[in-house]
Amino acid sequence: MADLDALSKSQRQSAELGLALTLEGLKDVRGAADAARRVIALDRKSGNALHAKVIIAEQIKDATERSAELQRLLVTAHKGRHTVVENNIRLTLASAEKDDEKASGLLKEVVQTPVGSNDFYNGVRAAVQLAERRSRSSGLTEVERSRLIDAYHFLYSERLVSLFDRCHEALWNEFEHSGQMVNLLNLFRHSSFIWRLNGHKSTEARYLAKLVGMVQAETATRSRPPPSQRPSRSASRPRPSGPDNRPCPRPPARGSYGPESDGPTAHRGKPPQGRQSNRRKSSSLGSIRRSLHTNNRSPRRQPLRAPSRKRERLGTLGKPRNCSGFE
Repeated sequence: MADLDALSKSQRQSAELGLALTLEGLKDVRGAADAARRVIALDRKSGNALHAKVIIAEQIKDATERSAELQRLLVTAHKGRHTVVENNIRLTLASAEKDDEKASGLLKEVVQTPVGSNDFYNGVRAAVQLAERRSRSSGLTEVERSRLIDAYHFLYSERLVSLFDRCHEALWNEFEHSGQMVNLLNLFRHSSFIWRLNGHKSTEARYLAKLVGMVQAETATRSRPPPSQRPSRSASRPRPSGPDNRPCPRPPARGSYGPESDGPTAHRGKPPQGRQSNRRKSSSLGSIRRSLHTNNRSPRRQPLRAPSRKRERLGTLGKPRNCSGFE
């Protein structure tokens, strides 16, 4: 007590309030209430005293009475512009609220607190709770997603492991729901570093298994060509070939052999009667055939090849646009 006597009234209040919050975190309900009463006894009208009253009100067992007392203290904090105490009360009321719409309304007011209000931590808590509420009903807006990413940066730097894991899960669900594979990869890359530092290998393995499954599924989907680009059976079927691996030529049309060819309807010398009308046509076809062939041999034809199947390549994952790794 000698050390506390050397402090001013404001400093003693801050010390007692810090002790009350520490005991509350350690689940020492009686010790936290005693420290809070000492804070109120020093100065009942200060902001620290109002915060101490909130600690005592949160210990009321009856839910209706507890909610009414917190609502009364919320009005007082709002009038006195005690932003930290006001946001703490809203977070407590939102945690006890079963209706997602009402809870989201309370959390939005905390999330929308200006960044320069010296209460960024409560904004982080509200952003994580709001994302957990929205994941059960609907997705986040652009502003809410941006605040959640800012919360992830803060928790990544401060190493607040419990809240960090909740924030990671909320971001993971948001990116997975919207199909943002690049952001999922970057999120895992950043979070796995924290998990390894803290020895949480099981958490890393669990998310790695999810990530591998999603990457394999997306790779299989992208490597499969669409039905419009798949070749038909007739186009991909090669023509039958002969003993020397040459494709069998198609049979010529009837009457298309020239007078000097070895075709089945060819005639040596003078054509017979009744074929005078086809003489000029046969002669012209024969001259064309002689100009294309040498020694009456059939030209070598290249075998038909099935058209190559175009496959879409899985694009390389893009690099992060900023230092956060999220797009």
